[in-house]
Amino acid sequence: MDGSSSENNSGFDSKILWILVWIISLGIVAVISYGVAKGGPITIKPSLVPTTALKEIPTAPPLSVSPSPIASPSPELAICDKTGPSQKKDYLVSYYMKEGDSITSIADKVLGDEKRTSEIITLNEGGPALAVGSVLYLPPPEIKQSSGHISEISGKIVRKDNSTSWQIAYGAGIDGPGINIPGFWFKNIPTSQYKIGDCVTILFDNGVKVYSIKKN
Repeated sequence: MDGSSSENNSGFDSKILWILVWIISLGIVAVISYGVAKGGPITIKPSLVPTTALKEIPTAPPLSVSPSPIASPSPELAICDKTGPSQKKDYLVSYYMKEGDSITSIADKVLGDEKRTSEIITLNEGGPALAVGSVLYLPPPEIKQSSGHISEISGKIVRKDNSTSWQIAYGAGIDGPGINIPGFWFKNIPTSQYKIGDCVTILFDNGVKVYSIKKN
């Protein structure tokens, strides 16, 4: 009788345990359903959750994003420090008229050839002021003859083809202001050391030839 009674008690205890687990499960489901129905946060007491569920869930390490390097300006788009046409005083010789001076005497005395009077007149836009003390612009000493249309410009080489033309830009892009210089003007000038993107100053006789190129 005692053995049978112990087995019955053990079976009864197991039933009670399963009933308690079932009741607890129903309670958890009821709490979750109520929280979802109310639309609010669900709070579950740790005592009602199995111990294994309380273990911290490993999270992925934060992404490490390297900052993107700042792109340096393209040399073709950078603006040169010196751009545009130069003033005459920057590339021509300034001569101040003296008592007894004339265009012919200046051509003979300063330029070494009295036939260069037309050159002086053209450089000074049709006729210089001949008053004493007035300024007269003359070609640089290295230029022995010109049409009188001497100019100087500065900018960036954005196209270079000795057989056609060079494009010199005054601004940042190739579509902005600038000047095209025919390739044959560079006939007697070494050009291999100059490349697209270089900032240059070019002295030339408009319609005739290039006298010099300097990198800025």
